[in-house]
Amino acid sequence: MQKIQQLSTSQAQKIAAGEVVERPANVVKELLENALDAGATKIAVYITKGGKTSLRVVDNGCGMSPEDARICFNKYATSKITHVDELPTIATFGFRGEALASIAAVSTTTLITKEEESDLGYRIIIADNIIISADAVAANTGTDITVNDIFFTIPARKKFLKSDETETRQIEQLMHAVALTHLNVEFKLYVDGTLRYTCPATDDVAQRYAQLFDHSNADHMLKLHSTDAEVKVHGIISHQRYQRYDRSAIYLFVNRRWIKDLKLMRALMRGYQNVLPPARFPAAVLCVEVDPALLDINMHPRKEEVQFMHPRLVETAVQRAITERLQQVVSNELHKPLAPQPAPHVTTPFVIPVQTTVKQRSFDMPSWSAQPVISVAPRQPYILEPAQPAVETIAYTQQVMTPEASTTTMHSVGTVLAQLYQTYILVEQDDALVLIDQHAAHERILYEQLKTEQASLEPIALLFPLLITLHHGQLALLEPYLEQLKAHGIHAEPFGIDCLHVTALPVLFKDRPIDRCIQEIAAWIAEHQSLATAELTDRLHDAMRQRIACAAAVKAGDTLAQEEMEHLVRTLAHTPQNFCCPHGRPTTWQIPHDTITKRFKRDYRQQEKY
Repeated sequence: MQKIQQLSTSQAQKIAAGEVVERPANVVKELLENALDAGATKIAVYITKGGKTSLRVVDNGCGMSPEDARICFNKYATSKITHVDELPTIATFGFRGEALASIAAVSTTTLITKEEESDLGYRIIIADNIIISADAVAANTGTDITVNDIFFTIPARKKFLKSDETETRQIEQLMHAVALTHLNVEFKLYVDGTLRYTCPATDDVAQRYAQLFDHSNADHMLKLHSTDAEVKVHGIISHQRYQRYDRSAIYLFVNRRWIKDLKLMRALMRGYQNVLPPARFPAAVLCVEVDPALLDINMHPRKEEVQFMHPRLVETAVQRAITERLQQVVSNELHKPLAPQPAPHVTTPFVIPVQTTVKQRSFDMPSWSAQPVISVAPRQPYILEPAQPAVETIAYTQQVMTPEASTTTMHSVGTVLAQLYQTYILVEQDDALVLIDQHAAHERILYEQLKTEQASLEPIALLFPLLITLHHGQLALLEPYLEQLKAHGIHAEPFGIDCLHVTALPVLFKDRPIDRCIQEIAAWIAEHQSLATAELTDRLHDAMRQRIACAAAVKAGDTLAQEEMEHLVRTLAHTPQNFCCPHGRPTTWQIPHDTITKRFKRDYRQQEKY
C-alpha cells in the first residue's frame, strides 16, 4: 500500500502560506512593501476587527496593467528580480513573488489597479486562489487591495489569532516602523472606521516620531549620525534621563528594512550601559546601513531577520555611535554656564523633632484613618546612634538567600540603630551588622499582604479624578483589562483616544503617583500579549500586585522615624519570602561580627576590650 502521496498544488500553497502569513499584520506588511516598491507617496490602511474581518491598503503608486494584475497572484511571479544572482544586491522589499499568492490562498482578495496612462482600471476578485471575476472599472492611479475573512480556508490557523486589540496593536507597530523609515510618504491608518492617525510627509525623523507618538516623548529624542565608512548608523535615540518600561519604542532597521535582531538590540543596550537603571529601556529609531553584498536578507520567510557577514563590526559600530552621542550630550551640558546659586542655608544641629501630624507609612496595611500620629524627622544629617537611650529590642529574621525559603526563621535579637543614606536600616545583632534596603523590604511586605488581603481593600474615590495621558497603543492594550485594574482598586475608563480617566485608587496609593504604575502595567501587557488569554489574565494579577507594592512602598531617600524603622523590621521578620523583593532584589545584607573585628585587627574569639 502506498504511504507517500503528493499534495495538490492548492493544499501545498495553503501550507506554504503559513510561513508568510501568520496574522493580519503580515498581510499589511507585504502590501505596504509592494506599495513602497511601486513608488507610492500616499498610503492609507483600513482595518476592521484587528484585520481579521477585513483589511485594505490603498496607494498612489505606478499601478499594474490587466495582464500583470492576473499574473501577480501566481507563486514566484515578481517584477523585482529575474535571476537568483541578483539577490545579493536587491534593493526592493519584496522579491520572491510569494506574498500575493500566499494571501490569496487564505482569504478573499479584491485587487483594483490602474496605470497612469490607462483610461480605466482593472478589478480582479480571487478566493482560495481561484479567480471569481475580472473586469474593467473606473479607478484612480495606483493599487487598492482589500483582503476579507483571512484564514477562512484554514480554520485551524484562524483560531490561533489573538484579540482584536492585540492584532490591531501589531498592525499599528508595523505602521510606525514603515513610517519612521519612509519620511517622504504620507501614511494614514483607519481602525474600525475611525482615523487613528495621519502622518504627512516630512524630511525630519524627529518630526515623524512626534507625529506618531506623544510630543512630550519626542522632546527627549537626540539625533544620531555616525561617520563610520563601513557601517553607517543614524536615526534618533532617547536622552539618558528618559526611560521606558519595555522595548516597544525601540525600532531597528537595516538598509531601511525593519528587523528583529537580538544581537543588535544588545549592542544598543550596551550603548546605554551604566546609564539606565535595571529593567529600563530607551526609545530609539536606529537605522544601520551596510553594503547589500555583505548582508543576507533572505534567511527568513517574512524577511524579519538578516544575517551580517561581519556581525561584530556592525554591533561595535552601533554601541560606539550611541555611547559617543550620549557622552557628547553630557559634555555639552557640563560646559554650560552655571546659573547663580542662592546663599547656602545654615541649619541647626540635628535634633529629634517634636511630634507632628504626619501619618505613619502603612507597613501592615491598616486603614489610613486609623494610623497613629508619630514623629517623622525631616531630611537631616545622618546619626549613627538613636537619640533616645531606650531602643526597642526586636526579633529579626536572618536572610536566607535560597529560592526554597518560604517562611521566616527567627535567628536572634536585634536592635535598630539608625537609617543610613536615607535608604538602608542598620540593625545590630550579636554576631552581625545587618543592612536592610527599606524599599525592597517594604515592597515585599506589601506584596505578600496584597496576596492575602486584596479583597478587603476598599478603593478611595478621588475628589478630583485624574487624567493619565497615554499613547493610543497603550490605551488599546489596557482597555480589555480595566476590570482587572478595578479588582485591585484602580477604577479607570478611557477618555478620548489617548487618556485614562481614573476615579478611584486603592488606599496604598494615597499621596503616591499612579501614572508610572499604569504605564508599567501597559508595558507588561505588551511584553506578554503572546500568552493565551486565560494565562495572561492570571499572571497579570500577580504583575499588578508587584507594581502596586513597588509604587506604594517607601523609597530610597525617604526619611523614616525610629518607630517606622522598628515597625518595618518587625513586620519583615514575619513576612514570607522576606529574603528578596518581588523583583528578586535582596532585602538584607549581613556583615559578620568577626569580619568587622578582623578589619580592625581585633581578635573576635578573645573578645578584647581595648
